[in-house]
Amino acid sequence: MPKSLYLRRKHSGGAINKKGNDYETCFACFKIMQLTEKFRSQLNSIVVSSQGRGYVDDLWIQNLIPGEPHETCYQLRTSHTLHWGKRTTPGTLSYDFHQQKDNLTKKGVNFCLELVVSKRKVHKSMHYNLAKTLTNVCTVYHFPWSNTIDRQVVNCRVFRQAATALCASTDTDKLQSLVSHFVGAWVASGGQNVSLDHLLAKIESRGAYIFLKSATVLTLSPQLVAILDVIPNFRYQIVQGYLAYYYGDYDSGFVPYMINSQEFRNIESEIIAEHPATFNELEPLILS
Repeated sequence: MPKSLYLRRKHSGGAINKKGNDYETCFACFKIMQLTEKFRSQLNSIVVSSQGRGYVDDLWIQNLIPGEPHETCYQLRTSHTLHWGKRTTPGTLSYDFHQQKDNLTKKGVNFCLELVVSKRKVHKSMHYNLAKTLTNVCTVYHFPWSNTIDRQVVNCRVFRQAATALCASTDTDKLQSLVSHFVGAWVASGGQNVSLDHLLAKIESRGAYIFLKSATVLTLSPQLVAILDVIPNFRYQIVQGYLAYYYGDYDSGFVPYMINSQEFRNIESEIIAEHPATFNELEPLILS
């Protein structure tokens, strides 16, 4: 079979099977969250596609940041059993990975290939049987699957870590909310040649700025600080982007909006306008 026909059939099948594939969506968002945290100020240099243009095609990342692999190609499998097969037999993983290696080597770009599997036994077997001709460019990665993305936040350590690195709160419901914004924006994008700076802007426009850690150091305005600092028995601090407060020995809470959000700015403006002198005067404003 001609290689061009083989690839057309492979990509056509991938497009059909992609419908409703939460595992692939979850892994794509996992990588997107990792890249967002690591390269927050350089996301315009990274493009992601849910189906690549080659033989290893479930996820494709182009990264133009110096020192990073220019292209990374992922193949994902949730099978209970898996084999590499022969490198000369079209349709086998070995064939696809070797063809992808040859093509990218000819292009002269720095690249990585990765087989991602959901089962630990499969990971062990595929890692052990990885061909020596692939070891310098290919890894086998275990990404367990919990059947839903919400459960993935709870049960998958590396997935939760990726979300936690971006989230202003470590509460599970906040992490799940942030992840849902990433998933929604990714699915809505169509997953084809998506620039990560545009994707993050879309995520923030969906309301995720409430949960996202700020890329800059967050501070209160001098006017607000001047008011809060002189209220008797009142203390406060910024905790993961939120204003936490303490009054006396027993009363405490936090303003449920990040201090760089419009909602917090509205509260701040009201406090400055009202200029409360006691906690009793302040409390209705911060709880409004």
